Amino acid sequence: AVTPAWRSVSPMSVGRRHLNTTILPDGQILVTGGSAAPGFDEPAGAVLFAELWNPATERWTPLASHSRYRGYHSTALLLPDARVLIAGGGHPNPPGGVAENNAEIFSPPYLFKGARPAITAAPTVLRYGQPFVVETSPAGGIAAVTLVRLSSVTHAFNENQRINALSFTGSGSTLTVTPPANA
Repeated sequence: AVTPAWRSVSPMSVGRRHLNTTILPDGQILVTGGSAAPGFDEPAGAVLFAELWNPATERWTPLASHSRYRGYHSTALLLPDARVLIAGGGHPNPPGGVAENNAEIFSPPYLFKGARPAITAAPTVLRYGQPFVVETSPAGGIAAVTLVRLSSVTHAFNENQRINALSFTGSGSTLTVTPPANA
């Protein structure tokens, strides 16, 4: 028998349903919320800590916890400053439960690894396959450039977010970046 590829990687530390996944700009996947209890959208089994999937190492890393249950009616969105908005959860009219009409901001580990480059100029419109220039400082320390599509999240499912690793060259404070050739 052939072992499926998905069985050869490490599992999350806790199985959970109704979780949210967010693609981060460094290519890792942030998992937040969910329930480990049997049954549909069960706050009694709330998993409050986040986990980070690293596709390079094929390993999960447990991270900080949020303070409220984030289940079936929750969302997680990558913000322009590279933090993640985590909101909602539970049922909007829960019989005997609590609606989570609130939000938290999660700061992924990459935000604590020293100074981040600052983009000082960039185009507002890109054309497929047409290189564009980004002014940043310092350009020399940049190891990767990614283009992350905005999210569209509903009912613990992000059906819209995508990431593209882009080729680029750097000189001084200028990056010349090439977007994908087509959609």
